[in-house]
Amino acid sequence: QLQTGDRIVLIGNTLAERLLYFGHWEALLHARFPEHNLVVRDLGWSADEMTLRPRSKDFDHHGHTLQDHKPDVVIAAFGFNESFGGPAGLAKFEQDLTDFIRETTTTKYNGEHPPQLVLLSPIANEDRRDRGILAGTRNNENIRAYCQAMERIAKEQKVLFVDLFSSTQELYEQSSEPLTINGCHLSDEGYRRLAPLLD
Repeated sequence: QLQTGDRIVLIGNTLAERLLYFGHWEALLHARFPEHNLVVRDLGWSADEMTLRPRSKDFDHHGHTLQDHKPDVVIAAFGFNESFGGPAGLAKFEQDLTDFIRETTTTKYNGEHPPQLVLLSPIANEDRRDRGILAGTRNNENIRAYCQAMERIAKEQKVLFVDLFSSTQELYEQSSEPLTINGCHLSDEGYRRLAPLLD
């Protein structure tokens, strides 16, 4: 539930970062809540993980602390980079995710109340046979396992979870054109088609 004046902060990996360049979802959000005067900040950063956020010296957390942005809602897109750990890395990911959820949902970044938290699963990878890229064939089994872990833990911790993995697999199957630029990062058209699902 969104309230007037809510501050929505996106954090996470390249999926979140590229929402800066393809504003289809944010346009739908503001169109649906035109009187809410929502503030949206995207702090996504390529290759970010829950416990690894490479930055220049003296940049904290996401380049800024969440206290700087005082979120009422945090939308977090993690799991893709972590999925390269395969089955051996799954237990650590599950523990990191549990810790992340507990910290995020108990910290009063805005000084008044903890934010609502929404977890976005990784998208599926797409085979780009036209370019000789078999990202889906190589990566989707691991991504699926990490998404399933996210869904289970989100349910246990009672936070919102959006399954973009299954949704994007369906989009790829229905589309007559590629929706990623390289098998793992959505194109403008990919983000356009993703936007209604996020909305």
